[in-house]
Amino acid sequence: MGRAIIKNHREPEKWLYLAQRIGLAVVQVRRSKVIWIHAVSVGEVIATIPLVKNLAQGYPEHQIILSTTTIDGAKIVRARLACFVTHVYFPLDIPFVISRFLNRLKPVLFIMIETELWPNLLLKCKRRGIPSVILNGRLSDKSLKSYQNVKSISREMMSNVSLVLARDAIDANNFVRLGLSCAKVRVIGNMKFDSKLSLDIIGDHAAENCSKHRLTVCFASIHEGELTILIDAMLRLRRQLPNIQFVLVPRHPAKLEKYVSYLRRHDINFVSGNYQTYTRCEQPLDTFVVDSIGELLKFYSASDVAFVGGSIVPLGGQNLLEPIGVGVPVITGTSLYNFQEIADALISLDIIVAVSDAPSIAKEICHLLEDGQERESRSARGRDWLISKRGATQRAADALRLFL
Repeated sequence: MGRAIIKNHREPEKWLYLAQRIGLAVVQVRRSKVIWIHAVSVGEVIATIPLVKNLAQGYPEHQIILSTTTIDGAKIVRARLACFVTHVYFPLDIPFVISRFLNRLKPVLFIMIETELWPNLLLKCKRRGIPSVILNGRLSDKSLKSYQNVKSISREMMSNVSLVLARDAIDANNFVRLGLSCAKVRVIGNMKFDSKLSLDIIGDHAAENCSKHRLTVCFASIHEGELTILIDAMLRLRRQLPNIQFVLVPRHPAKLEKYVSYLRRHDINFVSGNYQTYTRCEQPLDTFVVDSIGELLKFYSASDVAFVGGSIVPLGGQNLLEPIGVGVPVITGTSLYNFQEIADALISLDIIVAVSDAPSIAKEICHLLEDGQERESRSARGRDWLISKRGATQRAADALRLFL
């Protein structure tokens, strides 16, 4: 704690983060009925946006309080949902902290997005008669095994959950294997299909940017451990297509200097900045390194091909739906267990391609860049498939009526 105080003494946001997480800073509760939604970070917040707007319209007498665990998630809440919710940082799962938090909020419903299981919080919610719902429920085989290492705690924890609205049958079955009653789980689909991922939220800059620059590859959500492989692929592509340009989007912009050092080590020329910086570049770029949060969709829309990271190293992959939603053909690695059912469907329909090394990455990207018709075909198939999968948010809202 002392180290955190010393480190954060000049950063007000981190002070707020620290205070709210230990239950010292309170949020303003303006209404007698509160819906508390917890979304860990950026991806979960974006998936929650359609639901928040649905609930705000359907239950105007309720105040929606949206918590995040990360500061990056908080930034997206403030940028995209400030008119609909009050933001707070998620409290530590310590009994007295949770009690203080619940005493202040007095929620009539607690909603967790995807996989957020906190034993003290769930127990105290049950004792106070506050329903706890896991929404867009996701529980991979890997996570299941981790929870099963403490089977007795996991079973008790799941007994305190009121309802799980799972993304698919695999996730639903894993929750049951963890100890959830079959009567408490429903499969409603994935709310991420309902995010408004289309060019109408991007504006005109993306199209202008594409037209004045060269063919562009976006390497998105890249983890530090993937850089060596991806730089190898970039150098291979540069030899085959000298006029290509790259956009590199680190998964963790706070570690930007580490990414930059890799590029310097390989003599790769780059410019770093946000989307506005990118659109103002007068000359074609070699490599652009993104240092901002919440602008990934804009960079996807300004690219011809996207590679989605977290998938070359064994991290389970990142969101494949965002680039598909803005009409960009997608290549990814083979570690996709976080999105396995979606990934399997996309691969079987030839919407995405999964590869495992630098030569394969370069080969697939080169093929797409040289074949504009194939790019358009994959983009169209992806958008059609995405549209066919929508509706989970409305099914979730219908299910939540039971508690509201």
